[in-house]
Amino acid sequence: MQKQGRPIESAIVCVGPASVEQEAIRGLLAQLRTEGEVESADTVAAIAARIDAGEAPAMLLVLDSAAAEAADGWISALRVRLPRLLVAIYGSFDDLAVQTWLRHGVDALIERNTPANSVLETIAFVLAGNRYISPGLFLVGSRRDAPSGLLASGGWRSFLLEDLPVPMLIIQGERFVYANATAKTILAVDDDEIGRIRFWDRIADSRRQEVRDLVLGWQRGEPVQSRMPVTFTGASGKAIPTEWFSSITRIAGRAAVVAICTPTPEGGEGRTGGDRSNSAAMQRPTLTLRQNDILALLANGASNKEIARRLELSEATVKLHVHRILRVLGGKNRTEAAHLARTLGLLDR
Repeated sequence: MQKQGRPIESAIVCVGPASVEQEAIRGLLAQLRTEGEVESADTVAAIAARIDAGEAPAMLLVLDSAAAEAADGWISALRVRLPRLLVAIYGSFDDLAVQTWLRHGVDALIERNTPANSVLETIAFVLAGNRYISPGLFLVGSRRDAPSGLLASGGWRSFLLEDLPVPMLIIQGERFVYANATAKTILAVDDDEIGRIRFWDRIADSRRQEVRDLVLGWQRGEPVQSRMPVTFTGASGKAIPTEWFSSITRIAGRAAVVAICTPTPEGGEGRTGGDRSNSAAMQRPTLTLRQNDILALLANGASNKEIARRLELSEATVKLHVHRILRVLGGKNRTEAAHLARTLGLLDR
């Protein structure tokens, strides 16, 4: 019989041998917490014993030095006891390592050279119910300088990209060299057209020139703006606000921009606070299944503590979900978010 887990104070455990790197990661993760410290464990076996004794962390951030010492199948073994446990691996990966971790069901792969602020955004993104892999890992090892056509041809990596629930684009020069299925739907293009249009052709007029100059500049070596609002123009001229998370990689020896575009009602350019709710009413925001569950309870007046108890989540994880829900809906507080949810029909299930 599975033991009833008790949430540990920090919700996140950094797993790895004591080192300068581990201390740096723990200090970084502590920024996600308003109180208390992030827990640590020397090895996967050590945290497994603590979980077996009844502890129930929301996430393990495992340094690859610790993961390498663990036996195959340790992720699935831990999830027998904690089905909702999230596992992120932080380190350096080659092709084989990426494929192996994905096969074992890891929730995130974070490259060791990822900037600190991006690590924090990634952890929050995963805790909110998403899966993540560093964009550079789509082109690791021998494929980093392979022809860009490999991105659109078969293989597990392209299959992974196609399944992403958010738009993902890869831009080289003036053109898209890859767009996943979600991106092509938003841009209202097919496989043939995506390679012919210039990347700025589907960007709203208000920032088209600015985004064009920025993306071309990044490919010339200018500093990358890792996060920025961009509004696309979709079918029938519909405005689709998104937030771009961008990074630089190389394909066939040339720089390319990888952009994950998260739809967000509050991202439209030139929008005032007064007409934000009107824009939100014209389109239905996308939430994860978990966020919909939390939204329904939130709208009925449940506190974070009560939501955590009813959904068997840590309170810290619920807080991250609520923050994301407010952001997606464009609400300033829980009451406004509940009102917007009812207006948009998100509670009609």
